[in-house]
Amino acid sequence: MHELVSVIIPTFNRAALLPEALDSIFRQEWPAIQVIVVDDGSTDHTGELIASYGSKVEYAWQPNQGAGAARNRGLEMVRGSVIAFLDSDDLWLPQKLRVEMALLDQVPEAGAVFSDSEHWLNGKLVLPSRFTNAGVRSASGGPGYLLHDPPLWVHSSLVSTCCMTIRRSALQRLTLPRFDDSRTVNEDWDLEVRLYYSCEIVICPQVLAIIRRIEDNTRIGRAIPGMPMTVEQRRTRVGRHRNVLLRALELPELPASAVEHVHAKLKEVTAVLESL
Repeated sequence: MHELVSVIIPTFNRAALLPEALDSIFRQEWPAIQVIVVDDGSTDHTGELIASYGSKVEYAWQPNQGAGAARNRGLEMVRGSVIAFLDSDDLWLPQKLRVEMALLDQVPEAGAVFSDSEHWLNGKLVLPSRFTNAGVRSASGGPGYLLHDPPLWVHSSLVSTCCMTIRRSALQRLTLPRFDDSRTVNEDWDLEVRLYYSCEIVICPQVLAIIRRIEDNTRIGRAIPGMPMTVEQRRTRVGRHRNVLLRALELPELPASAVEHVHAKLKEVTAVLESL
């Protein structure tokens, strides 16, 4: 019997892109899927669009509060034993859930599986492998446990949110809120770090998702990967990086070896921030 996978899509004014994201879920080579769309205060025709899917999609609307709050709302609706996420501008490859669920079946003690992604900017491939770019690997170089020494996450987020497939039991071990809804960005990076020190994570080095960045005015004030940053955008990004590091230092599970790396990176990031 196939485990039910609950997929949460937060969206804001993405009615033009959302059908492609949904279609990539419906094409999955996995038969048991609950699809949840949380509309974070859209002013376009997102509601009418979702209504056209009938019972295939469960829908919730909330005033605009950010992706973290939208994902938390979706978590209140899940029925599956496994939870996955997809942003409304991104796409899954058809084999994604089948491959990831096979890994979870092979390693039942793992709390999550993280897979690789490629990144596109305005229709052009700018990053063929996020894992290669971040130095993510297992001891064997193939599927296996993520290596934590050194903690690569202090430099950047290692995985795209749509490539996190997590056992519900592992998420429930995290403190509330699961996604820090006081943040408008990097709430997924924060969750990622907390997962590293609360459960075992298996990585799948196969590219299973396509991350698309399209200049559609829904990321106002945020830098677009592959595009030059303004000084203000750089200051914002470095400041948010600093906040992730500070939050990580609050984790009681953070080992001393990781604390040393966090402090070193924090010193470096703070210096950059003060120079801007």
